[in-house]
Amino acid sequence: MTTGVPFPRDTLRDAAGVTLLNSAGQRVPAQVRVSSTWAPAGAARWLLLDFQAPLDGAPLSRWRLCYEGGAAPLLKPPQEIAIRDLDAGKAWEFSTGPLTFVVRRDRFDGIHRVALGSTLVVRANPESGPYVVDGEGTVFRASLGAPDSVTIEERGALRCVVAAKGWFYAADGTTYCRYAMRIHAYAGQPFVKTFFTFIVTESSGKARFRDIGFHVAYTDVGQTFFGADPGCVYESVPGHSSAFLLQYDSDKYVVRPGDGTPQWESGSSGKRAAGWMRTDSAVARAPSLTLACRDFWQQFPKELEVLGDRGVRFHAWPAHGVAKPDRPVTDAMLQYLWFCHEGDTLDFTVPASYHAHAKEYSEYAYRYLRSAKDADAIGLAKTHELLLWFHDADASAAVSATMNAWQEAPVVMAAPEWMCGTGVFGRLHPYDSERFPKVEQGLSKGWDAERRLEGHTRDYGMFNWGDGHTSWDMGRKRWSDVYRCW
Repeated sequence: MTTGVPFPRDTLRDAAGVTLLNSAGQRVPAQVRVSSTWAPAGAARWLLLDFQAPLDGAPLSRWRLCYEGGAAPLLKPPQEIAIRDLDAGKAWEFSTGPLTFVVRRDRFDGIHRVALGSTLVVRANPESGPYVVDGEGTVFRASLGAPDSVTIEERGALRCVVAAKGWFYAADGTTYCRYAMRIHAYAGQPFVKTFFTFIVTESSGKARFRDIGFHVAYTDVGQTFFGADPGCVYESVPGHSSAFLLQYDSDKYVVRPGDGTPQWESGSSGKRAAGWMRTDSAVARAPSLTLACRDFWQQFPKELEVLGDRGVRFHAWPAHGVAKPDRPVTDAMLQYLWFCHEGDTLDFTVPASYHAHAKEYSEYAYRYLRSAKDADAIGLAKTHELLLWFHDADASAAVSATMNAWQEAPVVMAAPEWMCGTGVFGRLHPYDSERFPKVEQGLSKGWDAERRLEGHTRDYGMFNWGDGHTSWDMGRKRWSDVYRCW
């Protein structure tokens, strides 16, 4: 659990003496630091708090942050994260206890090497790490050039974060777009969480992609299982085979062999994939790898792929993309940006069939649509949250339930009354259904309606998910088609 806790002005000078108590009043290991102050050398405005909490099925649990005075030491976890330099400073080795992994600083290739206990599960491979393939088919990898920076952003007993930033390089040294990746490691845990961001540095027309992905060179690939619809649980692929799961619409996915060619199907049997794949080792009793992406189907198109003995891949933009044949351009579909959500190539150029479209609205109403011909994707960035969980084969039966829980991550926050009372937000009143029942009811219903309409209108897609709309068209019973919809 990671959260921020605010404090009133001149209340807390530093994090020394702060301890965390669980619901039973017991001290628990915590990682605390001041992340913001009221003045350059002032008292703490925000504390950044990390701790580990069991998911026991309870809908609510209460924890207390206490000040014991002086410099009372925080309770340390049984296993702290250890970091050491390798290869004369060219790499770092991180050990969480069960998991040991290496991150290169000279040529960033994601997670360079991983061992669970004494067993090597990811080995060095020239394909490893983040990469893009441009519209002409040229492959650009983070590992083909020196990164701009690889730094340890967070260094604590419970959680460490290593961040890498740089350009994608082709084999001839040319660059194309940028990446940023943050790898979170947790004490005592056999998994890492990564945030993979690709950043467009080219103008629309030049920014074209056939593939955007992250490769993990998992060793000794055996049988692979793709998380499928809840009623199906998974779809399996034989050992040493290549195959992929493609989510090409919010309610359509297919699983195909590596050399298969998917087609857009109106009646696809696969609806909403669970967003994970589990690959078991071909070696008896060797560890398995589960790779997952948060909000997978909501951010279509997405792809998970196993490449035989080469390892596994997450595709932010799929390598096997498909498009609906002869998709008509209508007022109602403009806001869904299908031109950059389907097909074999991601191209941000707004087609003339969009920006020149005319149907139900006046020319004045189409003014935002007309300006789309000058829209430019340069500077666009997109982040995906991934989980790499290395586990014993015995844990494989629990993968589906664990991944479902990970998709619905618990929320941890200080009490609203405390947060508003600190003054960090200015004059802000906390939730108060006793004094303002109609106001609270209205705000709650408005938020709930926004979420329901998201599903009702199928407001999904990689460049739509998480965004909002300006207005609802009551007459047409849909979001406003052309008013600031982009």
